[in-house]
Amino acid sequence: LKDLQEVGVCLTEQQFKTFLQLYSDFSNSSRKWPLCGWQPVELSNLYKNFSKPAISFGKNMQRAFEDGTLNKDELIEEIRKLDIDVIDM
Repeated sequence: LKDLQEVGVCLTEQQFKTFLQLYSDFSNSSRKWPLCGWQPVELSNLYKNFSKPAISFGKNMQRAFEDGTLNKDELIEEIRKLDIDVIDM
């Protein structure tokens, strides 16, 4: 806004609100390098259905369950006591 004023552009409050909305829409719909090409809107839509934290077990954990090193049912029960969803894969 300061840069615009330096070059003689003065926005009314309504023009500023419109500009801010357009800028926000542009920014949220642009693919970002730090987000590996994802749009912030896409990532938000992916995760908005998760109401609480969730966890899933990777390959090493799956192997530990299979060979008996870890008891899957006991671990899931303890995690759920912490109010964390377990995503079964």
